[in-house]
Amino acid sequence: MKRTMGFVAILALLTASATTARGFIDPTFTPVDLVEQSDVVLRVEFADANEEGTGLAQVKEVVKGDYEGDSVTVEFMAMGEALAAPSREVMGWIAGGQREALLFIGAFITEGGGGGERLGYLHVAGKWVVLAEWEGSWDMERIDARLLGCWAGSTDMLLRCVRYILENDNAAVPVTAGAVWQPETRFGRVAGAVHALEAVNTTGAAGGTELFLASDEGDRLYRFGGAAMEDVTAARGLAGASRQHVWADLTGDGIVDLLSWSGGTLSLHVQGGDGVFSRKALEGADALADCLSLDVVGTADGPRVVAAVSGMPRLLTVDVAGGVASAPLAEGDWPGDGLGAPGACLTADFDGDARPDVLQLFEGGSLFYKGTGGPVFGAPEAAGVVVGEGRHGACIGDYDADGLPDVFVPGDRRNRLFHNLGAGRFVDLLHQSGEVEYIAKPGATYAQTGDVNNDGRLDLLVLYGAQMAPQLFFNRGYRSFGHARDLDLDVQNLLPAAAGGQQAGCLGDFNGDGALDMVLALTGGDLWMFPRRVDLDFAMAVTAGLSPKAAHAGPLSVTATVGEPPRVLGTHVLRQGAAPALWGVPEAEAGDVLLEWRAPDGAGRSMTVEVIPGEEPQHVLLGVDD
Repeated sequence: MKRTMGFVAILALLTASATTARGFIDPTFTPVDLVEQSDVVLRVEFADANEEGTGLAQVKEVVKGDYEGDSVTVEFMAMGEALAAPSREVMGWIAGGQREALLFIGAFITEGGGGGERLGYLHVAGKWVVLAEWEGSWDMERIDARLLGCWAGSTDMLLRCVRYILENDNAAVPVTAGAVWQPETRFGRVAGAVHALEAVNTTGAAGGTELFLASDEGDRLYRFGGAAMEDVTAARGLAGASRQHVWADLTGDGIVDLLSWSGGTLSLHVQGGDGVFSRKALEGADALADCLSLDVVGTADGPRVVAAVSGMPRLLTVDVAGGVASAPLAEGDWPGDGLGAPGACLTADFDGDARPDVLQLFEGGSLFYKGTGGPVFGAPEAAGVVVGEGRHGACIGDYDADGLPDVFVPGDRRNRLFHNLGAGRFVDLLHQSGEVEYIAKPGATYAQTGDVNNDGRLDLLVLYGAQMAPQLFFNRGYRSFGHARDLDLDVQNLLPAAAGGQQAGCLGDFNGDGALDMVLALTGGDLWMFPRRVDLDFAMAVTAGLSPKAAHAGPLSVTATVGEPPRVLGTHVLRQGAAPALWGVPEAEAGDVLLEWRAPDGAGRSMTVEVIPGEEPQHVLLGVDD
C-alpha cells in the first residue's frame, strides 16, 4: 500500500458512503465465506492508542491458522488528518472499554471485488474496520459499514459463530428466512378490545395447541378443525372477560384452569374432567385493585400467582374453595418509586439456578427478584431493563443460545433488546443485533419469540398498534437478526388491511404440522390465520410442554441440542397451560435431539428423541411422572 494523497482522497469518498450505509445482509459474503477465506483469525485485546494513533493489541488466541508473535500493531491515524474522524472514533471505542476484537486476515472476495490484496478485517465494538499491511504493522483504511452485511452483531457473538463454523462442516448462517405463508384465512370477528391472543394447551395432551383470545366483550377459545379455526368457547363453557389472565393448574387436580382479571373482578374458571369450565368468583380479590400482568410460579409450597401492580408485586394463593390470599412478593422496602410508570412482571429462570425469578418492568428501569424456591422472593435489585414511555410489549427468548433468557421490548418511542448478562443484570444491545435495529420501527406494541422457519434458532414476531403491518425477523444465530422478507405481509402484498395495525397476535402450531402459524386480530376486530407452508406432510420439529400434573408449576427452562459436533438450538421456557415450545430441526441435522433441564432442586434431567424427515413432530410432555 502507498500512503499517497490521491489514495486518501479516494478513501475519503469511500468512507463517506460506507459509514452511512446500512448493513443489509449480503448473500454473497456470509460469516462462512469470511472464515473460509481467512488464512488467520485472531482474538485480540487492545490497549489505548498513543497520541500518534498507534494501537497495540495482545493476541489472546489464534482461532484459525498460524501466527507468529504475541501482538498486533495498528496505525489508526495512518491515513492522516483527512480521515482523522473515523480513526478517532475507533480509538474512542477502545478507550471506552470495548477492547476485545477479532482480526481476520486474508485475500477476501466480497461484493465489491477483491481477492488479490491481503487485508485485515477488524471487528470491534460491533463495527468493521478495514486494515492494510504496511511494514510489519496494519494501517487503518476505513470503517466499512458494508461488511455489516456479512455480520451485524457483537464481537463476542461473532467469535461464537466463528467457532461454530470451524467445528461444523455443514455450518449455516442463513441469509433469508427460507419460509413462506400458505393462503391466509379469516376465521372470525370480535367486538370490543382484544387484550391478548395466546397459543395455549388446555387439554394437557402432548403437542396440544389451541388459541385463546382475551377480550372485554368475552374471552374465546379456538381449535383447528381440519380446514379452519373453530370457535369452541360455548362448548367448553368458558365465560371470562379478561384484561389479564394466566393458565395453570390452580386447584391441584392436574387439569389446567384459567385465572382472569376483568378490571375489577378476579375470577377462577375451573376446568372439569370433561373439559368444560365453570366460573367461580374469588373472595378477597378486592386486594387486587389494579393488575398489569398475571403469571404462575412454582414454589416449595405449591403454585403461586405473580400479579404485577403499581407497587410491590403481589403473590396470590388461590383456594379451590373460592378464596384468594395476597402477600408481597418480597420482604422489606420497595425501591420502585423513582422508576416511572410500572409495567408487567416477567417470570423465568433468568440467572440459571433452576429457580423461577421475577423481573418487574418500568418506564425507567426494572427490578429483579431472585427466586429462592420458597414463597418469598429475594429483595428487589436494579436489573437494567427499560421499557420507555408509552405503550410497549415485552417477550423473552434465548436469542444467543447461551441458556439464559434475553428480553425484547417493542415500544412507542423505540425498541430495545436486552442481553442477559446473568445474575439479574441486562444490557441493551439492539444496536448489535442485526437488521431488527433499523427495520423494526417505533410504535411496536407486542412481540413474541418462536422458531418460524424450523432451523432451531429463535426468531421474533413484532406487532404494531397502527399504520404498520406485522414484521418477522429470523435469527441468523447468536442474536443477529435478519428481516424475514419472505414472510413479511407488506413486502409480499398479503392482507393489505393488516397495515392498519393489529390489536394482538401470536405464533403457534395450530394445525399440528410442525411449523408455527401466525394469527392476528386486526384493529377492526377481524381474526386471520396464516398457516406456514410445509413442503412435506410435516416439518421436522420437537415440541415439549409442561404437564399440569407436574409437581412444580414452572416456569421450566429446557435446552435442545442436535448434531455431532453438537449445536445448541437454544433454551425455551415451558409453562403450564401454554402451548408447547417448538424447536425446528434442519434436514441436515435430522436424528437425535437431546433435551436437558434441571429440576428446582438443581438435579439435572435429560431425554433424547429422534426426528425423521417427513414424519410427525416428536411431542413430549415433561413432569408427567413427578
